[in-house]
Amino acid sequence: MSDLSYFTIMAKNSRGKATAHLVNEALSAPGVFVYGELLAVPTVQQLADDAETKPVFDLLTIFTYGTYQDYKARKDSLPALTPVQLEKLRELTIVSQASSSRSLTYDDLQKSLDISDVRELEDVVIGAITNNLLQARLDQARRCIEVVDVIGRDVRATDIDAMIDKLTKWHDASSEIIMALDALANEGKQTDIEQQKRASDLQAVVEATKAAVRKEILESSDSPKFDFDVEEELKRKKKGAK
Repeated sequence: MSDLSYFTIMAKNSRGKATAHLVNEALSAPGVFVYGELLAVPTVQQLADDAETKPVFDLLTIFTYGTYQDYKARKDSLPALTPVQLEKLRELTIVSQASSSRSLTYDDLQKSLDISDVRELEDVVIGAITNNLLQARLDQARRCIEVVDVIGRDVRATDIDAMIDKLTKWHDASSEIIMALDALANEGKQTDIEQQKRASDLQAVVEATKAAVRKEILESSDSPKFDFDVEEELKRKKKGAK
């Protein structure tokens, strides 16, 4: 059973303040960073209908989809974050930013996480790496984080159509690139074939020309004639030796 499954099962058998308390525990639980399944539980959804428990529901929604800046904008109407929850929300914020950019500057992260101290920022990034939320390298010289990989966060139902549209456009663009590459490859193959044929034709012309020249020389009446008797030449050489 995953860490979130425990809270999901317990939430299904709770009501009201007990559910709100369970949600708050889940937000502080180590190893739990994805909350979409818990947010979808009917008894958790009912928290939004009660003015007393709605702030907890809204806080869970931010942990599911949002960032630290979302919390900060509504801070006065939301429960105060515990140190553990603050650290977790900052790590989730880094995940959101890393999903859209593979290079995150210290300055941008410090602004979005509301952190002034560089060492504190690096501790948060290291925490996210340790919790397997992302794979990244800290480049202190360039004051940036180079992201290699990052987990996916939950997506709002209202954002699914936009995601499908983006994926469709990406697919269409990729298909056009593949078609262009195939065309270039086929053109290259055709060029090779044509070049090979031209080389073959040229070689045939050369051989034919050589044969014609050779034939012309042999058949020419002006060509020198050589009458050479081997036996007579040998006899002549023997007499000369005596």
